[in-house]
Amino acid sequence: MDEELEQIQFVCRTCYVYKLPPRQSTKGHRAADWGLDKPLWEGRMRVVTKGKNCTISLDDKGQLFAEAPIKGDEVSRVVEPVVDSSRYFVLRVENNGRHAFLGAGFKERAEAFDFNVALQDFTRSLHKEKESLEPYQPKHDFSLKAGEKIKISIKKKKETAEDADGTTTNSGSEVSLGNIGFALAQLSTSPSTTTTASTTATDTTAKKSLNPFASISSSQEPKSSSTTANPFENDPFGDSSDNTTSDSSTNDWVAF
Repeated sequence: MDEELEQIQFVCRTCYVYKLPPRQSTKGHRAADWGLDKPLWEGRMRVVTKGKNCTISLDDKGQLFAEAPIKGDEVSRVVEPVVDSSRYFVLRVENNGRHAFLGAGFKERAEAFDFNVALQDFTRSLHKEKESLEPYQPKHDFSLKAGEKIKISIKKKKETAEDADGTTTNSGSEVSLGNIGFALAQLSTSPSTTTTASTTATDTTAKKSLNPFASISSSQEPKSSSTTANPFENDPFGDSSDNTTSDSSTNDWVAF
């Protein structure tokens, strides 16, 4: 097992110790009755923790004056605050098996606050360690006791006759799977046929619009003939034979 280390949780260089007069009431000690202007001792206070133990030591230049040991969760038994101030406390000091009660006080409230925080941290660490060692226990026990049983009721659906498609349907809110398949088959084939027809019609219209002579009917086109008059037939220069062109060329020229 590893050796436990000492940790210094709080240090105050100036602390005052007072001799306690007899208690005047059962409510608690009053610092105003101590003679605060005449302390019994003045020196340093330290709070040192080691494992599950804590010690409040009073010393002056290395010379021990008194100690108040705290064993386990006994902070309230060793340290008691007074009823009329937040800067003064009553300590239960021990020496060689004997104990006595002394008053202790600080100059500033901040020092007294830090002293309280150090003691609270020590107590909190003990509680956390104790909780970690204890087995986990759920707040509610849901396990079955001897003889207990769980009853589960499941509602059955109403059975109906089979449809013509060979599938079974329940109440009016449910649809036959056969009808759904037939509808999907129609949806998958109809759009493709319509799309193909519309695409063919669109292509035909586009071709017609691109041809500038599509609007001219065949009856309006001039007919070519071998008996077409030759414009150079009565040529006075006698070049009619050289300038005569083929029927196909003449027909092309006339068409344009």
